[in-house]
Amino acid sequence: EFNRSTNVITAGAWGAGGAYPFGNGGVAGFGTQTAAVGVGGESAPGPTLTTVNEYDGSTWAGATAYPSTIRSSGTTGLLTAGLVVGGNTAPGATPTINVTGEYDGTNWSTGGVYPAVGSSYGVAGIQTAALGASAYFTPAGAPGSTQANTYDGSTWTSAPSLNTARYNAGNSGTTIDALCTGGSPGQGTTVESFNGSSWTSGSPKLFDTPTGLVTASVATADTTATFSATPSYNNPTELYNGTSWATGPSLANVRQGGAAGGPTSGLVFAGYSPSTPRSTDTEEFTAGTSIANIETLTTS
Repeated sequence: EFNRSTNVITAGAWGAGGAYPFGNGGVAGFGTQTAAVGVGGESAPGPTLTTVNEYDGSTWAGATAYPSTIRSSGTTGLLTAGLVVGGNTAPGATPTINVTGEYDGTNWSTGGVYPAVGSSYGVAGIQTAALGASAYFTPAGAPGSTQANTYDGSTWTSAPSLNTARYNAGNSGTTIDALCTGGSPGQGTTVESFNGSSWTSGSPKLFDTPTGLVTASVATADTTATFSATPSYNNPTELYNGTSWATGPSLANVRQGGAAGGPTSGLVFAGYSPSTPRSTDTEEFTAGTSIANIETLTTS
């Protein structure tokens, strides 16, 4: 009698989801693959939007509007406990705000004021324990910031600064175990990890993501496995195992979109696209699996 073991491997893949209600660029997202929120953005060159939509895993539907027009905000959290930080309230780099919006799945309320007015914040964590790191502060000369702050559900408090100034970074993790990946200007492969007291340089990304925030660096409570799709109208995906990056399956549609979900079940939706200026596409990510199949064989 002996055992024989084989592994059944299923590759990770992106699949088509329900279309976003309208072509939207600059939309921000939070939540999970089956309970996501898209906030603000712009449907055409010009005014930004207050529009909010929720996704149930197959269909997008309108929800309570955000209190102000908004584009390029920092976001994190769940559909029933989401956080939106700052953003542009009109076309162009200014004006921007430092308002924190909190969502309970039905209504919006105003939280603590972020320490600096800006947009394109990198935000990670949950509504009551969030980390903001990097941003585009205006007017402030050269764009990009090393500023970091933590949020306890009511107040933002200064935290240790990033080593490298940037904005549009893709942040993920918690207030004591986080990643800040990519960003502008010129930091598309830069990675820093945070342990609650300091930032440390990590393994560089494989693809240059200067606009990681609006592309698909998906917020997750587990920084050992996050993924991000590349910007500048490209579609590769990267997977991180806590030490190094590996190439994942490509998105079907090239764009810079909003994102939600985690490392095993992510979501990318809408966004700026070269084929249509503002996309309605939604794509859902399912991570690959490896299952051991053990057989017992008997001979006589």
